[in-house]
Formats: sequence, C-alpha cells, structure tokens
Amino acid sequence: TDQNAPGVVAVCRRVDALPLAIELAAARIAVLTIDELLQRLDDRFGLLTGGPRTAPARQQALRATLDWSWELLSAQEQLLLRRLAVFAGGWALEAASMVCGDDQLRRDEVAAVSWRLVASSMVVAEERAGAMRYRLLETVRTYAWEQLEAAGEAEVVRARHRAWCLALISSSRGAEWARAIELELSNVRAALDWSETEEGAGEAGLQLATGLRGLWVRGRRREGRDRVVQLLQRSTASVSRVRARALALAGHLSSILGDDAAAETFVNQSLDLWRRLGDPHGLADALCDAGSGAHLRGDHVAAARLIRESLTLAETVGNTYRQCQGLMLLGAVLRSLGGHDEAAATFAAGLAVARAHDHAESTAFLLLESANLALLRDDPVHAAALLKDSLIYWRRFDSAHGLARSIEALGRAACASGQATRAARLLGAAEVTREQLGVTLRPDDPVEHQRAVAAARGRLGEKRFAAAWSAGRAMSLAQAVTYAVVAQEPRGSRKLAHPGRAAGAEALTTRERDVIRLVAHGLGNRQIAERLIVSERTVAAHIEHVLNKLGVSSRTQIALWAAASGQLGPKRS
Repeated sequence: TDQNAPGVVAVCRRVDALPLAIELAAARIAVLTIDELLQRLDDRFGLLTGGPRTAPARQQALRATLDWSWELLSAQEQLLLRRLAVFAGGWALEAASMVCGDDQLRRDEVAAVSWRLVASSMVVAEERAGAMRYRLLETVRTYAWEQLEAAGEAEVVRARHRAWCLALISSSRGAEWARAIELELSNVRAALDWSETEEGAGEAGLQLATGLRGLWVRGRRREGRDRVVQLLQRSTASVSRVRARALALAGHLSSILGDDAAAETFVNQSLDLWRRLGDPHGLADALCDAGSGAHLRGDHVAAARLIRESLTLAETVGNTYRQCQGLMLLGAVLRSLGGHDEAAATFAAGLAVARAHDHAESTAFLLLESANLALLRDDPVHAAALLKDSLIYWRRFDSAHGLARSIEALGRAACASGQATRAARLLGAAEVTREQLGVTLRPDDPVEHQRAVAAARGRLGEKRFAAAWSAGRAMSLAQAVTYAVVAQEPRGSRKLAHPGRAAGAEALTTRERDVIRLVAHGLGNRQIAERLIVSERTVAAHIEHVLNKLGVSSRTQIALWAAASGQLGPKRS
C-alpha cells in the first residue's frame, strides 16, 4: 500500500535485496507489522528462518544458507572474509592488505584471495571515480563479524583498522585529504565508535579524533566536539601532547557552537598543558584557538592580545600555516575594533604568506575575510572579485561549507551593487547548502545577512523576491558556483558558459586543457611556460584560444569552469 511502501523498501534494503531473505521476511508479515519487522532485523539470522519445507536445508534459513556458502570457502578465504567485516562502507585493496595481512595471510596474497571472494559472490566489487572499491553486503558482514569474534581476532583486527585510519589522516593534506576522509568516513567513524567503548583506548582515539580537526571544523562541529569530549573522559594520560591538542580542539568547537563556558574551560586546560610540556608549536595553536574564542564572545581586546602572542611563537618556530591563521583572525579582530586600514594590511600580509607557501585553505579564508572588509567599506565590486577568487580555492579541497560562505557573501555584494534578483538567488543557494550541511551562519554574519535579505525583498517585492529565492534554493552547489561567478557585465560581453556546455569546450586540445588546469591552480603565464617548456607568448596564445572556446572573459572564469566541470585535476610537476 502507499502507507507501508517506504517500510517495505527499507526491509528490502536491510536484507541487501537477497531473494531468500525477502521471502523469509515476507513470511513474517502474518504476525508482525512492517515497523516491527524492521526493528527486529538486527537479529536477522534468528528472525529469518523457516523457508519452504520442500526446499533444501541450506535454503530453509538465512543462516543455513550462509553456513553452506562459508563451508565452500578455503581456509584463506574464510580468514580474509571474517577480517574484512571490520570495514564499514567499503575499502580499497591497499587498505585490506594493511588491515588483514599478517603471517597467516601475507599482504601480497590479499588481492588474489579478494578476487576469489568476489568470484564466489561473497564480496561486491564496484568502480568508483576510476578506482575499484570493495564491500560486503550487510547480511554477509554481520555473519563474517560473528566468525571474527568466534576466532578471537576482533580486538586485534579492530586495532589494525584504527591504525590504518590514523595512517590515512596523516598521509596527505588539502584537497586530497578532504576527498580521502569523505570516502572513508564510515570507516573512520567505526574506528572512533570502538575507541569510545574500548577500555584504555582513549589516547589512540584522541589521536584519531584530533587528526580529523579539518573535518569537524568544516561542518561536523557538534559530532566532533561530542566525540573529542567523550574520548577525553576515557583517556588515562593526564599530561600528553595528544590530550593538550584535544582540549584545544574541544574548546575551539565549543566556541563555534556557542558554549562559551565549556570553551573557556577546555582552552585554559590546553594552554596549561602546553606550557607544562614546553612545546611552542602546540602553545601557538592553542593561543590562536583561545583568541578565536575570545573574538566569538565579543572580547576583541583579549582576542588581539592572544593572537599576537600566538603569531610571535609561530614566527619564531617557522609555522607558516599558523601564521596564516593568526593573521586572518587578527585582521578579523581589528575589523571588529574599527581599524579597517590595519585590518586590510593584516589580511594582505596573511595572503602573501599563504600564497608563498601554497596554503590553499588559508588563502580561501583570507580572501573571504578581505571581501567582508571590502563590503564593510562600501566596495562591493572589489569584494565580488575577491570572493570569486576564493571559490577557486574552496573547490580545490571540495569545501561545500566554504563555497556556501563565499556564495552568501557574493549575495550581499550583489545586493550592495543594486542587483536584487541576483542577490536573492545567491542567498537562497547558500541557505540550502548550509541546511544540507547542518551548519548555521557565523555569529558575525547574521546582521549583514538580514540587511541584505531585507533590502532585496524591499526592492523586488514579496512575490518576485520569493521566486528568486526559490530559484536559488533549487540550484545544485555546482550550479550555484557557476551562477555566482557570472558577472553582471554590459550587454554583449562574454558570460561564463554552463560547465561542459561551452560552445567550444569539445574543441579544446590536450595542451589547452593542460593550460586550463594550471590556470585553475593559480599559476601565472611564466610559471605555466616553465611547467610546459614553452614560451610565455605561446601560453598567452593558448589562454586566448581557451577564452574564445569557452566563451569567458577572465582567468577566474577559466578556473571556475575547470572546477565546476571536473577538469581541475592535479597540479603537475
């Protein structure tokens, strides 16, 4: 029926659409409602029994079917299958080798045994983004986990799985890191879940949780704060760098979430630990977090003092990333104190450091903050140019939250320029992205945001405003980014074509696509010429051809076309 159809679909998904499991589940409808059946599927092997009496014994119950399939496997296949149950959401062969290989099954044997499990339909192989991923159906995973526990290997394999997660988050940074974590998020969460319950695992769990700072700060703040606090409570080490780092992170996330009392407690404990440890790197980070918290609470004088102390330490030890973050925060504090010229100079200094050391995320943040200052100084044209540049950097590491913030600011810039319809669309597009991410506007944005909304509504009238707002909310994030970069130019000027639909996009040569990628990564003509071993004049000619073929008018629009159409690629050496 229409009423129970969603529940029926949910049951089929829970049993992995296995025909026998569906048949056995259907037999229970005589005595259970759909909702009751769903609630009992955690014990699927006990629930789904009693197939047709004329069927072979192995088909009369789900467990019997899996028992029969299990017995057909070799000892090596059984060993690998039960260990693979530790993965949540899938894995790559390299991960399986690291977690499941040992003296019983060598790492170089894992691939061959995996392929035999795929051939016997115990493991599912799928291609994702040009690479093979493997997974277990949930029914098979539940059965394999029981076998792992029966073999007494569960704790050892879980520890290896967590060690692999730790290696993963330490192996890269920037866009590559963000993509890897999103791909393996289910595995990382599974490792954290175990760490929160395992006796004495607090320290290793804290190391994993603090290594995910970028993930938590970009949108999953409440989850991050709750996990870090839970692991702090389980940790037995009273003086350690991991604990000091976790306390600082708990404080920073609490500040963003508006829990000022908890934030101050955590940050002060972190500062005390770093001083006891005599670690200037950690102390610089914690002081910056403390300054950020003071700024969010409105105590700008204290914030400036703490951030300047952090900057002094960061410069002493050569921590350029912390210098970028500190200069960005100090500029924001100075802006709040009314020192606009000093704030602009501070942001410019931060951008110089960020670009010199290729800190893409810091560059994006500094461009955004510089744009907010330009808006405050009634210069929406300059603000829009800065924000369009920031979109390139947000796309480099797939930050949906960063894109939403820049799109929202572009909406305010459009409103300040008298483009009310464009403003309403951009503000609506940013709102729906924030809702999807579960994040809210920053504490220093709502007033300016509401002013822009009210101004656009006043200029358009309620009906036209609602239509424009709804049109923005209907955009995908990629569509919103493309729309955001289209300048309101004079009639006859070139506009950014839809990604992949530009009139001459299919005519781009391989060399022109190389140039596009390098432009998108922020390289100038001389740098591109050095990379491609051609003259600067040749590069200029390629760029002119690209502009004509894509129907765009600037390097920024080339970069946005590349990002929105999936052409960004790696920056080649």
